[in-house]
Amino acid sequence: MFEELNYQKYYEENGLDELLGYPYQKLDLYAPEYVYQIDGKTPFMPDCNDLIRLHYLIRKRKVITALEIGVGWSTITMAHAIKLNKQDSLDVIENKIRRENPFHLYCVDTESKYLDITKENLPKHLKSVVTFCKSEAYLTTFNGRICGKLKNVPNVCPDFVYSDGPSFLSIMGTIDGICMNHMDRTIITSDLLQMESLYLPRTLIVFDGQTNNARFHKLNFQRKWEYIHYKNEDISTFELIEEPLGPYNRNQLEFQKLI
Repeated sequence: MFEELNYQKYYEENGLDELLGYPYQKLDLYAPEYVYQIDGKTPFMPDCNDLIRLHYLIRKRKVITALEIGVGWSTITMAHAIKLNKQDSLDVIENKIRRENPFHLYCVDTESKYLDITKENLPKHLKSVVTFCKSEAYLTTFNGRICGKLKNVPNVCPDFVYSDGPSFLSIMGTIDGICMNHMDRTIITSDLLQMESLYLPRTLIVFDGQTNNARFHKLNFQRKWEYIHYKNEDISTFELIEEPLGPYNRNQLEFQKLI
């Protein structure tokens, strides 16, 4: 999917260096305990390659409605790509695709601090295409397996989902003595699983890292998903491979060149 990408060239030609205020750079791996120690403190530096892939996917697939779990640099990058899609195609899809509030990004996070930082850093010209949502997260079960769940998810039908949160340390509660506040834990959630029946054909879900969570979803999804784990990029994707539902859904997939 990313073989054709020249990362630095894409970053600079699409103005991401000016948008984010950082020159192109590759980040080294963080120390194993870093995520646990930094939680709720200083935001991460931008991972340029991750952001490039996000921007590239949204532009290439002509994403109309995006859902982001976990805000940050990715929010600004995704909003930029969505805004470009809107400028290119809003008039093209009019009266052809059934989509409320087309070309919009909906974001949810558990941390007010990071929501406030992201809102402050979001350029004014992108604010009109982004809606923010604050939610608590709690420990629950899905099919008898312990996992986390958000209390409040944006009520949208996304064709693109980016999962980079919540932090496992934001998930409150215990079940039989088990809680998520442990340095050895990985994030496991069930929000996207519970929404599975609502997705439309060719919906794409991207997990940033979260390999254990992606595998949990792979074992519990019921519909026909194409799952790919990109080891070098440390991301996992799921694409819903089903025939179009009807004329408006077909129009959308033809517009996006997905069929």
